[in-house]
Amino acid sequence: MSYSDVKVMVGVNVVIQIDRVDPTTNQDFTVLEGRILRVEDSEFAIQTQAKTMIIPLAELLEIERKEGQRRTLTLRYLRKMESSEIRQHLLDRHGVPYDLVAALDEEAGMEYHNRIQHALLGHRHEPSPSRRARSNGQVTQPAEPD
Repeated sequence: MSYSDVKVMVGVNVVIQIDRVDPTTNQDFTVLEGRILRVEDSEFAIQTQAKTMIIPLAELLEIERKEGQRRTLTLRYLRKMESSEIRQHLLDRHGVPYDLVAALDEEAGMEYHNRIQHALLGHRHEPSPSRRARSNGQVTQPAEPD
């Protein structure tokens, strides 16, 4: 394996095979799982569950990204936008081209924003369900001590 093969995996959870006899199985190689911390010219550091190890690149036989490491996606609840903020919001959150946004005044920007189907996007402009429940008095408060 080369330096560049490992360099692209820095910060990634991986499964590696190294050219060392595994003392528990007596296989000709050892399999490790962990996160690649850094890569130097001739070695790399991996954080396993038990410890951090420095391994020479020459001993690396195989490296693969560990499957099943997808981050959980969450729907964001944002406050309602003020008309003075709407044009910047269209640029930052909706990717509307600058030329189009620059041509809009605040009122037109608000109309444009309100036509967007936010249900298809990663955010909504409304209070979160937990905040709505609190404001409606539906969340039970802890009992007061006697």
